[in-house]
Amino acid sequence: MNITYFVNHYPKVSHTFIRREIQALEQEGFTVSRVSIHKDDITDTNNPDYAEIPKTQYILKPSPIVLIKALLSLLLTEFSKTLSAFFLCIRMMKTSDRSVLKNLVYFLEGLRLAQICKTNGTQHIHAHFGTNSTDVAMYCSLVTNIPYSFTVHGPEEFDRPLSINLTEKIVRSRFVFAITKFCKSQLQRWVSHDQWDKIKIIRCGLDPSFFDDQLSIEKINSEKISALFIGRLCEQKGPLIAMEALKMLRESGVPIEIIFAGDGELRSDVERYAQENGLQDSIKITGWVDSSKIRELLLDCDFMLLPSFAEGLPVAIMEALASKVPVVTTRIAGIPELVRPRETGFIVAPGCAIELVEAINELLALNQSAYTALIENAYAAVKLNHDASIEAKKIAQYFRENAT
Repeated sequence: MNITYFVNHYPKVSHTFIRREIQALEQEGFTVSRVSIHKDDITDTNNPDYAEIPKTQYILKPSPIVLIKALLSLLLTEFSKTLSAFFLCIRMMKTSDRSVLKNLVYFLEGLRLAQICKTNGTQHIHAHFGTNSTDVAMYCSLVTNIPYSFTVHGPEEFDRPLSINLTEKIVRSRFVFAITKFCKSQLQRWVSHDQWDKIKIIRCGLDPSFFDDQLSIEKINSEKISALFIGRLCEQKGPLIAMEALKMLRESGVPIEIIFAGDGELRSDVERYAQENGLQDSIKITGWVDSSKIRELLLDCDFMLLPSFAEGLPVAIMEALASKVPVVTTRIAGIPELVRPRETGFIVAPGCAIELVEAINELLALNQSAYTALIENAYAAVKLNHDASIEAKKIAQYFRENAT
């Protein structure tokens, strides 16, 4: 069966889970065409994402003029369907928070995707993220009659359900994947009960090779403690709450540092906070790093710290637990489905630096037996529920059952 995966940005450092999903489906016997608009500037040939670039078709290549050519071509060959897709685009503009121009571009990108899918012999289109990627897939489906589905991650889809026309996208889709039970519940809010059956839980997964049963479990050395923050330095990830907790811990005599593996719009705020509070030597910002470097950082840190305000269920948490690294994070969205308090990790109320400090101190105070039990429970949980090969078998079943 020939599937087209459409993602707004692929390959991308933070989208390695999509690569794993695609590769696992190929192992299941599917032919998977990758189509995207943008890609990361990946130059390291050892990065697993590097090999995905030549496998991916890009909507705007060789130039954006292909969008106009697609419109003219489809107006000649599929006039009524193209017109229907255009009227749908106009209707979606009424509630969209994006500009008229952007909405028109999504429509044109959908037409270009339609051409690519016809050439590739696509039987099903799957988009990741319920934002503009699914707009494009939906227009493509309307013009080609190729069914589409999409994966919702959150939190953006939860924050903007009306302005991204989430209900329309679910109703028109063949099925929808939600990455957690919480995610599924948020989708159920926006469609009638007769649509609920098409919402399936497919969890983000790690490659089976990521799991190493032989990894040793070593209790944290209280003389020098390293916390690892993985993710974009933006409001939703809570890096400044992490800095507040760092300040409290240092003032109480805890010899801790935070390594920020990522970058983003709050980087200068984090650096300014560190300078104003004498914490320059207690933080390190690596900038964006690839999956192999993340693995190295995880194996070298004492625990992962992610005090997010809004999430889906971060793959970084899965990677930490699979690396037998404890996690301190927040009690939001789908996170409690994997991180259970004092059983597989520590979770606190979002936006509360004091609770974060208390949780870190509680982790540091665990004796060897309790620490080992925590790590083993967490490792077992992530291995059971977040194996990419197992999730791919579920996806494959849905694709086959809904084949045209």
